[in-house]
Amino acid sequence: MSTNNLLIEFVKSNINFFIGAGILALNAYAFYNNNNLKLDSCSSDQKIKIKKIIIYPIKSCKGIEVKSCKWDKYGFVNDRRFMLIENGRFMTQRKAPKMALIQPNISEDGKWLIIKDKDNTTSELRVLINDTSRKEVINVGIWKDNVNVVDCGEEPSIWFSNYLGIDGVRLVTMASGGSYTRKVDTVYIDKKQQQPEEIHQVSLCDGSQTNILSESSIVELNNRISETRKSNGEEQRSPLTWERFRPNILVSAGDKSFEEDTWEKINISGLVLKKLSAGCPRCKLTTVDYDAGVLNPYDDNEPLRTLETFRKFDSGLLFGAEFIQEFENEANGSEISVGDIINVLKV
Repeated sequence: MSTNNLLIEFVKSNINFFIGAGILALNAYAFYNNNNLKLDSCSSDQKIKIKKIIIYPIKSCKGIEVKSCKWDKYGFVNDRRFMLIENGRFMTQRKAPKMALIQPNISEDGKWLIIKDKDNTTSELRVLINDTSRKEVINVGIWKDNVNVVDCGEEPSIWFSNYLGIDGVRLVTMASGGSYTRKVDTVYIDKKQQQPEEIHQVSLCDGSQTNILSESSIVELNNRISETRKSNGEEQRSPLTWERFRPNILVSAGDKSFEEDTWEKINISGLVLKKLSAGCPRCKLTTVDYDAGVLNPYDDNEPLRTLETFRKFDSGLLFGAEFIQEFENEANGSEISVGDIINVLKV
């Protein structure tokens, strides 16, 4: 019997199996499609896009929305390159919540940091960016690290001290010429990852090069906060916005909240980023009211109170994902823009 005849006989004898398998495949496809389920999030047809890019030139002060931003070995250019210190240690809204009202901006030529307060109650302060040559390098503390920085002078010191009502506040910036070094904090490193993250450098941030958060996650949290207040018989408040959580990249709302938790490796316009640890641990800074510069204004500890009910993990109350570039220095000069697609390479 010829090969063709053998093939025909095989198909005839197994026709019921082929028909059954086809029907099963079509039913499975219809089930997943009708229920908006995804077999593999890496191959999802829905495009994940960047809605906002935010940089924070001064640690713990207001952010700046930008349409695009370049990347260097520390993360987004101009992100957390300045910091306030008191008695040689870093300052944040945890101690000085009024920092939430300080609005830095960058001049069009990129040479000046322009600083105002939210309500324009003070005169404008202008500080040169990268003005570190021929200036004394000092060593200051930020979390467990000691880093080399340059003091920005008396005028900024007077401005910030007067505005915050705290004596001796100094504005400092990262020292240049390789004098500044700060490795990724080991608390953020997932021990299961094989890449030596300790070689990666970070700016004056808390621990990673960039923080990513989705609108869907914020919506989910706000819904739960509303339910918490309702069940406690409390007054409803305005929904929380992304400002409370200080992301660098805000992702457009999708079908699934906390999807960013699942991303192990992503590609944005050629820049490959990988996740650090399980997520971003949240603290009382998230309770600061950005309109008033007040910590925990309603004495309800939100959003921490609600995060405690469904986002508590071994490493803390996690909300948002922390990322670093996959290989040190490989993407310096890369540019990311609002509207760019986030391609998930690994979950």
